[in-house]
Amino acid sequence: MLGAGGLCFGERLAGCVELLLGARVTGVTPAGGLYRQASTALVLPTAGGRVASRLRVARWLEVSLELWVLAPWGRSTALVEGTSQRYATPPVDLVGLVGVDVSP
Repeated sequence: MLGAGGLCFGERLAGCVELLLGARVTGVTPAGGLYRQASTALVLPTAGGRVASRLRVARWLEVSLELWVLAPWGRSTALVEGTSQRYATPPVDLVGLVGVDVSP
């Protein structure tokens, strides 16, 4: 869940920079049959940014690149009951996207 605000510029070569605020929701579901099973959701507020660029190669062809960087305000940990195993959410989320748009 994210909210964004930013600035975009350019025509043939376009770019955007945005600040992001939201929440990271991580679902944890147990597997196996040895222990009592209970699913849970880990929710943390998060903030970060998005940088995007788009290049119109031809009237009908566009190529785009995006990079998302999000850092939650803390870390969540899920303990596997009956064991010493833990799952900790990562400190940073990085997402990269490459796109090609072909339109007649």
